[in-house]
Amino acid sequence: MEGEKYGGHVLVLPYPGQGHINPLLQFAKRLASKGVKATLATTHYTVKSICAPKVGVESISDGFDQGGFAQARNEDVYLKSFRENGSRTLSELIQKYKNSSSPVNCVVYDSFLPWALDVAKQNSIFGAAFFTNSATVCAIFCRIHHGLLSLPVKIEDTPMMIPGLPPLNFPDLPSFLKAPESYPAYLKMKLSQFSNLDQADWIFGNTFETLESEAVESVSELWPGELIGPMVPSAYLDDRIDGDKGYGAIQRVTYHRSPSPWALDVAKQNSIFGAAFFTNSATVCAIFCRIHHGFLSLPVKIEDTPMMIPGLPPLNFPDLPSFLKAPESYPAYLKMKLSQFSNLDQADWIFGNTFETLEGEAVESVSELWPGELIGPMVPSAYLDDRIDGDKGYGASINFHS
Repeated sequence: MEGEKYGGHVLVLPYPGQGHINPLLQFAKRLASKGVKATLATTHYTVKSICAPKVGVESISDGFDQGGFAQARNEDVYLKSFRENGSRTLSELIQKYKNSSSPVNCVVYDSFLPWALDVAKQNSIFGAAFFTNSATVCAIFCRIHHGLLSLPVKIEDTPMMIPGLPPLNFPDLPSFLKAPESYPAYLKMKLSQFSNLDQADWIFGNTFETLESEAVESVSELWPGELIGPMVPSAYLDDRIDGDKGYGAIQRVTYHRSPSPWALDVAKQNSIFGAAFFTNSATVCAIFCRIHHGFLSLPVKIEDTPMMIPGLPPLNFPDLPSFLKAPESYPAYLKMKLSQFSNLDQADWIFGNTFETLEGEAVESVSELWPGELIGPMVPSAYLDDRIDGDKGYGASINFHS
C-alpha cells in the first residue's frame, strides 16, 4: 500500500513433515509480526493443511502432487524427485514475485533441503538454513560430515566422548549411527544438510541457549547456528502475537479412530475434513506403518533380531508385538492394524495419543510416512493440567460380561 514501508519478503520452505512444517510456520509468523512479508512455500499435497493469519501460502512441487511421500513409496525416489521438481518450481515462485511490489529477498529453507540454497543463490537473493533438529543432533551429524566421526558406531566404541555433550552410551545414539545401512537415503539427507552450509547467509537452530549452550559452543566453528527457538505458538512462550494459540487453523473435522478408516471416506464423501486419531503409541505406529509400506516383512523370525528400526532401540524377539511373530494367529486383527494406513494420505490431520518427551525419536523417524501431531496424553484434566473444571474421570464406562 502507498506510504507503507516495505519490510522485505521471505519465502519459508519446510520439509513436508509435521515436525518440520510446525516450527518453520511459527518462524514465518514471527517474521510477519515484525512487518516482514512472509510466505510459506510447501508441496501441493500439504498446502491444504496450512492456514495462518498474515502468512501467505504458495505451493511448489515434489513430483508427487496427489499423495506426497505415500505416492512415491520409496525414500530415494521421493527425495530425488523433490530436489528436481522442488528446485524448478521454487525458482519459478521466486520469479513470479520478481517484478511485483514485493520481490523475494531471502529463502529460509529447512536444512533437509540444501538445494534450496542453490536456488536462492542462482536468483541472487539471500539464503538461510533452518535446522529443526536439536543442536546435539546437529553436533553429531556435522562431525560425521566433516570426517571427525566414523560409521557405524559399534558398542565397543562407546561411551562416545564428544565435546559439549555428556558421555553417550550405545542406546543413547541415533539409530543411523549404529546401522547406517538401514535407511541410506535418509542418512544421506541428514548429512547433506552441511554440504553447502558455508554458502548460507544465516544459520538458524530451533533450540535455545539455556537448553543446549555447551553443545552449541562445542561445534560453533563447524555449525555457527543462531539459536532462535523454541518455535512454538506465541501463547505458550511470550504472547507477543495476538491470538497465536496453535500452529494452524482447524475448521470442520470428522475424527475417526485409526482402525476405522472408512470414517474418513464418509467425511470426504460429505465434503468435510477428516482427521485420524491413533490411540497406539508412536512406536507401535512406526512398526505397523513400515509393514504397510513394505519396508518390513512378516513373519519376523528370531534370527532376524535384534531388529534395527530408526528412532527405536534395538528390538529383540520378546520385545515384538505377537502379530509380527505369528501373523496367522489373528488375521482379522492384523488386517485391521494395517488398514489404519490404507487411506491416511487423504486425512487432513493425524493425531497421536502420545507426547514428544516420551517418543520424540520414534515420531521423527517415521514422520514422512506417519506425520502425526502429538496431542497426548489424553487423560482427565485433573491429572494433567486442570484446565477443565471438574474433569476427574473419563466419563465412559463399559461393562464386560463373561
